[in-house]
Amino acid sequence: MHSNARRGAIVAAAAVSIVIVAGTGSAHAKDSADAIGGRERIKVTFTSDAGSPADCDVRIDGVVRPDSISAPAGDSASQVFAAEPGTRNVKVYCYGPGAGGSNPHFEENVTVAPADPMLDLVDQAMAGVGSSALVSDPTLLP
Repeated sequence: MHSNARRGAIVAAAAVSIVIVAGTGSAHAKDSADAIGGRERIKVTFTSDAGSPADCDVRIDGVVRPDSISAPAGDSASQVFAAEPGTRNVKVYCYGPGAGGSNPHFEENVTVAPADPMLDLVDQAMAGVGSSALVSDPTLLP
C-alpha cells in the first residue's frame, strides 16, 4: 500500500507541475518594430504579434512618409525609406485593433551613411548571387 500512495503522490505532483507550466506559458505576444540605417536609406520592419493586422505610419525626423507598412497578423513587413545622411529619428505609429495609434510603437535614432554608388553595385551583385552575408548595407537584405 505504501507503494500505491507514493505512486499517487508522484502522479499528483506531475499534474500540478503541468498545470503550472501551462498557466505560465500563456503570455500575450507584443507587436514590435525595428529600424536600421544604411547608405541614404532606413529600413523599418514591423512585426504584428498581437494577433491582429496593423497598418503603420513611419515618421523620419517628424515627417510622415507616404508609404505605410501593413503587417498581417502574426507576420512582419518591411519598407525601405530614402533618408539624408546623419542621425535620424524614426518613429513608427500603428493603427488597427489593439494598436497604440497616437503613441509611437517604436522610436529610435539611427545613423544613415552617405551614398556610395560603387559599393551599392557590389552589394546588389552579391545579394543577386546569393551571397547576402557579404552585403555591407543591411537595408539591402531581405
